[in-house]
Amino acid sequence: MLFAALLYAGVGSALTYFVGKPIVTANLRQNATEADYRFSLVRLRENSEAVAMIRASATKTRAGPAISATSWPRRWVDAGRNGS
Repeated sequence: MLFAALLYAGVGSALTYFVGKPIVTANLRQNATEADYRFSLVRLRENSEAVAMIRASATKTRAGPAISATSWPRRWVDAGRNGS
């Protein structure tokens, strides 16, 4: 009976080791990936103003000619009214 208990404990330990080893490796890989993601989010937050300015300048250049084309006649008409 003692040998059966030792055999049972040994088989259970070996099975736990061989089944658990890939799980531990996967857990370490997932933790490393999540840490890289958190680090990237912190870096983005630190540089959020620069990112916003880049996006704003891209929007400005895209909408710039349309804004100046519509605002020029309005300024010209307003200047004529103020001058008379």
